[in-house]
Amino acid sequence: MITVGAIFGKTPEISIWGQQSSRNNVIDNASHLPTDCQPGKFDRKTGKWLHDEKSKKIKWAAELGNTTYGSPVCAGGKVFCTTNNAAGYDPNYPKSVDLGCLLAFDTKNGNFLWQYSVEKLENDGIDWPEQGICSNPVVENSKLWIVNNRGEVVCLDTEKGNVIWKFDMITELGVVPRQMTCCSPLIVGTYVITGTSNGKDAQGKTVPHPNAPDIIALDKVTGKLLWQDTPCGKNILDGQWASPAVGTKEEQSYLYYPGGDGWLYAYKIKEQSHPPLVFQWKFNCNPEGTVWRGGQGTKNILVATPVISRDKIYIATGQSPESGDGTAVLWALEQGEKANAAWKYDGKVSGSNDFEEQFHRTIGAVVEYENLLLVGDFAGLVHCLNAETGEFHWCYDMMAPIWGSPLAADGKFYLGDSDGDLVIFQASDKLSVLAEVNWGDAIYTVPTFYGTILYVTTNHYLFALGEE
Repeated sequence: MITVGAIFGKTPEISIWGQQSSRNNVIDNASHLPTDCQPGKFDRKTGKWLHDEKSKKIKWAAELGNTTYGSPVCAGGKVFCTTNNAAGYDPNYPKSVDLGCLLAFDTKNGNFLWQYSVEKLENDGIDWPEQGICSNPVVENSKLWIVNNRGEVVCLDTEKGNVIWKFDMITELGVVPRQMTCCSPLIVGTYVITGTSNGKDAQGKTVPHPNAPDIIALDKVTGKLLWQDTPCGKNILDGQWASPAVGTKEEQSYLYYPGGDGWLYAYKIKEQSHPPLVFQWKFNCNPEGTVWRGGQGTKNILVATPVISRDKIYIATGQSPESGDGTAVLWALEQGEKANAAWKYDGKVSGSNDFEEQFHRTIGAVVEYENLLLVGDFAGLVHCLNAETGEFHWCYDMMAPIWGSPLAADGKFYLGDSDGDLVIFQASDKLSVLAEVNWGDAIYTVPTFYGTILYVTTNHYLFALGEE
């Protein structure tokens, strides 16, 4: 379990997507992470994993749905994954029933423990079929908070998956998600903070409820609404699917919210006061002269989550995967009371039209590790930069769109792609590929490490990798 610095009072034990509230997906003090794992064979017709003699260093595997966007989050001897209902664990809902699901497994052996089942909304324009729950949970002690496919923030107990409370952002706040609700919440002191996913209508033409909040804070114990803000409002360009992050400088903590208008918003976190967050600054992540035309334009939104490390905020622009792999920008901003850019990166050669010299739209976050910044873009290129200066080190073409973010640990980077390849890089300013293994199905998620096990999710399976 990863210790996250508390904003107020005693430091709690929190497990979260991105390992910490700064969302920098680094495992400190990890060692002996595997590089020579092999899944073995899959049935060509069904995709079922066969676990044959070629399978190597797989402790166990658990079946998920058939569309899995949720990365594994581990806490208290359990691993939690969000997916859809294609595995049919819940006897009340056969696999033919479309649901959003949160599954819990035992980390020791992969045994199924429980399923939290969420029925789909009637309006499939705001809850797309077969997509399941797209957000990741945050866990503190014996409680878990998640944003589900119905636009509800929900608190569960981790032992049985029972609902403690829920807050319906659609009913209570008038939120209208674009395609789906997707935000991985944060625990900040006594608050649970999340984006609402308010966006444009199903046709992508107008924002039905521009006055609905973009970001909210709830009491983590009761679910009571404590604060809301609408920084984007009528300026939302498409949907809002990114997640907030927290950074601290000179003992002042800030929350950073990536908006669906292409701006990054910073709020001061005020200890035990009302309001708990106070707007500080905003930064336009689209260079001057860019134009919004959806996938055909040069202006983007923020789908990637900001990452805070080395007193900098790293954020890349992008769009919905449906919009393709146009050009984009990666920014490094200085933490503090003003919005100051340290550097920006738009490719190996700025302004180039050469595919491998460009930086493309990105929906995954960066990772900063030992002054190396690694990020994968939606065109399939992996970029490694100097985290302090933005200097280009190397680029690698994974030959398939990259949806997720890297894991950094044990001197290595782990990154998956939509073809199912998991590539392991040496953490170096010189390109060194240690392994590239196909896991049979798309990897839209972020690997994690817990105890002595590396966890990797594909569309259909959760794999626990380690010494046999």
